[in-house]
Amino acid sequence: GKGMDKKNEIRKKRYKMLQWILGKSLKLDYAISDKRETSISDSTNYGYTPFCEQASRSSRIFKNFRHYNVYRGIVEDVGYDIGVGCWNIIQTKNVSDGVLEECWKNDTVGGAETYFYEGLKKPVAPATMRYAKIMLELKELFGELKNVVEIGVGYGGQSRILRRFNPIQSYGLVDIPQALGVSKKYLSRFFSDEEMKQYHFINGTTLKKTLKPEFVMSNYAFSELCREVQDVYLEHIITHARKGYITWNELSHSRLNGHSIEEVCAMIPGSEIIDEIPLSAEGNKVILWGANPEAVSRMKKDEQNDKKD
Repeated sequence: GKGMDKKNEIRKKRYKMLQWILGKSLKLDYAISDKRETSISDSTNYGYTPFCEQASRSSRIFKNFRHYNVYRGIVEDVGYDIGVGCWNIIQTKNVSDGVLEECWKNDTVGGAETYFYEGLKKPVAPATMRYAKIMLELKELFGELKNVVEIGVGYGGQSRILRRFNPIQSYGLVDIPQALGVSKKYLSRFFSDEEMKQYHFINGTTLKKTLKPEFVMSNYAFSELCREVQDVYLEHIITHARKGYITWNELSHSRLNGHSIEEVCAMIPGSEIIDEIPLSAEGNKVILWGANPEAVSRMKKDEQNDKKD
């Protein structure tokens, strides 16, 4: 209602101010940036890579790393409206408060920008809302997951939620080393040293060996890589996974000469394309394979209803 909107407006102003102050105090060493432009996020003119390097080393920066615009532009780029769309879907799924509480713990580390939602007592980051929605969707589509590889991991927010609700035995995180540094630091705030052993931090820039996970996922990362790197991931990871879920945007296809979604699906046996709900950008889709057919047709029905609304 109106009171909630007012509260959120005040929060937004406060965050904008804080982002400005943090941005002013930040000195980035661009020499850390890779000269190879392998993806949208590590292109040289963008400070994402050196920022990750600093956030993983400096506890002062890490404390609020999710506030810095240079980081948000790549990883926390989820608007409040998307959060609301995800919350509406979560509410149809009959989820206990305990499960939700466990999901919201993502926001206790890294200084997230959180907002209020209808019917929720505590504010939640829109990105966390989307991670929770995806976790619930994966449960319906694939059942329990034990052996996962995630391509492009941000700070590990999706992975933390998946691990809380799946009997994970092995979880491979594939990314540039600087981003892996941030996710290692973030995840070790939630998991014991023993639990951290199930994580494998894999440098995606030097991927030589073939990984054969049961399930592979990627949230808007695989579709932001240049074609050469996409080919390496297809050859060494994606085509070996029996099940998969890739949220897809058009960035690499339009800017880095990456594969089109049709080309990618042609290389993944049994894959299909469904709509992204809520739609976070024009042309976004989800590529699925190995999912429970009934769950997929339910999701397609939801798409049709979504289009009618």
